[in-house]
Amino acid sequence: MHSSKLHGLEELKPGETIGDINPAFANLKGEIRIGNFAKCCASCRKPFNAVRKKRKEIRLWPVDLGIPLAWAYPICGTCVAAYQRGGDDKEAVLAAVEAFHHGETPAQ
Repeated sequence: MHSSKLHGLEELKPGETIGDINPAFANLKGEIRIGNFAKCCASCRKPFNAVRKKRKEIRLWPVDLGIPLAWAYPICGTCVAAYQRGGDDKEAVLAAVEAFHHGETPAQ
């Protein structure tokens, strides 16, 4: 079978929580946000403005870290729609967010 996976991210299965994978995240009751909010979409990298707003977040959790730490990357409505279409569109959004996370410059 051909795999169209363009990234190294693993998604949680339906009904699964990050606490099921990494015990450091089990039974957390809240979160503390540190740092500045991104000023652009982590997928298409277009700046947020009055028209292009933050619609959802993609969270990345390290599965082997002993402390509960996560990165939250906002994405715009266009990228949310691409993610929800699934298939190659979803894979492209996840690959772009992974590249953003690693600080890679976009190829565009």
